[in-house]
Amino acid sequence: METLVNQSTVQNSTTAQEVVLNNIPKSTVSAKQQAVNLLAKLSEERQTWETTVYRTSNEMLYSILQSCYTAEFGMRGGETEAKERRDGLKAFASKLGFTFKDSTPTMNRIVQCVFGAVKRSRITTYSLVLREAKKRNIAVSDIPKFITENGGLQEIRLSKSDKYISPKQKAEKASGTVASKTLATVSSEALSQIVDVEKVGELCVLLATQNADGTFTVKAVSHGKTAVNATLVAVYGMSVSEINETARQTEAANDSNVTSDIVNQIVNKSV
Repeated sequence: METLVNQSTVQNSTTAQEVVLNNIPKSTVSAKQQAVNLLAKLSEERQTWETTVYRTSNEMLYSILQSCYTAEFGMRGGETEAKERRDGLKAFASKLGFTFKDSTPTMNRIVQCVFGAVKRSRITTYSLVLREAKKRNIAVSDIPKFITENGGLQEIRLSKSDKYISPKQKAEKASGTVASKTLATVSSEALSQIVDVEKVGELCVLLATQNADGTFTVKAVSHGKTAVNATLVAVYGMSVSEINETARQTEAANDSNVTSDIVNQIVNKSV
């Protein structure tokens, strides 16, 4: 995913992150030990999150990921303190029994140390999301917002796949498909009373029940963008299923024809 970043935005983001780090009170504790203490604290927060609000809220998770992002920022560069923080990360990882390849990104190492021995897919997802944020020069303070506005962790992870089609893209594709179809034209006195003249020509959703005689009874009308897009995504899924099923049946028919041809050849030769 290519993103053009305004130079001033990058500078402002970097400045904001430096302020966050510089605001940490000075201590006689070495940078290495500070890194160890921070990672231990984040690991404890992660355990608290998993045992309390894991299934009901993502706010604490996003906060922990935000802190991981900050920790990685403090380990960048060749300055003495940055090197000491990386040494602290290495020491903490060794304490937990984790070993990493030289090519393993620092962000991945931090996430692994903080979240422990969980499924590799979770570590991959969290690391990928934070590395994508780093690529886009997202400020530390904007990490929760970045995750939320991009549809959540899984949505960001999936968006990195070459075959991924976002809900928005699905809705756009389905919109073109339904625009060329007309199943029925519905009208009634009740519907005429709720017609919005400003919405003429726009897609809307009719909520209806199917009757035993094959007719449909319209219960409600919605012009809401969320409802329309959700319906279009569902339509896209139906279209894909139909296409796949048609392809499967065609392939099966072709296989059947080939088999018949082979059988006929064998029979003819034996005659």
